[in-house]
Amino acid sequence: MTPEETAHSLACVFTTEENPSNHWHDLLEQAGGLARLSRFSELELAQLFGLPATRARRLCAVFRIGREALMESPPPATPLCSPSEVFAYLAPRIGWPETEEFWVLGFNIRQQPLHLSLAAKGTPEQVSLSIGNVFRILLHHGAARGLVCHTHPSGDPSPSEADLILTERIVQTGRMLGIPIIDHVILGQGGFSSLADGGYLSCD
Repeated sequence: MTPEETAHSLACVFTTEENPSNHWHDLLEQAGGLARLSRFSELELAQLFGLPATRARRLCAVFRIGREALMESPPPATPLCSPSEVFAYLAPRIGWPETEEFWVLGFNIRQQPLHLSLAAKGTPEQVSLSIGNVFRILLHHGAARGLVCHTHPSGDPSPSEADLILTERIVQTGRMLGIPIIDHVILGQGGFSSLADGGYLSCD
């Protein structure tokens, strides 16, 4: 949707006294877009944007429902075979959070996504991850293979040395458990980096 269409949709759900579409259009611009707006808490929406507490609570509830709907959607008819397809699947579900987040995407044998789970949430500079948690998630959902993903709030999706070391440990653990890790995708602001495409994933 265009910003104008988004503002109109919000105005239909949350009525305001005058010019509701203009009100929501201004708020979206101030927040930096719908994806960023969806990441603010009720308190932040009230304090930063002057929304009444009831409206802030309802807006957060709408965003939570939307995320749940995406998480529970059935696997697509076609598998996710390329990093760009994976990015198109992940971006609307994860967005561009203000802190580093580490996610796990499990696939069935046909390379269709079974689930997407948040494994760890950190600070704007780093995230602490338990590798065991990655594989607990994959085993719980019966995944045949997995993909890991984390966010770079800086906007630059280039991997750091720490990212490469962590990736190698995850790949090696998956190899021992018989659950291949096919890629580690890093999300920046509107872009991504695939460590598999970059040649950083070790081969058997």
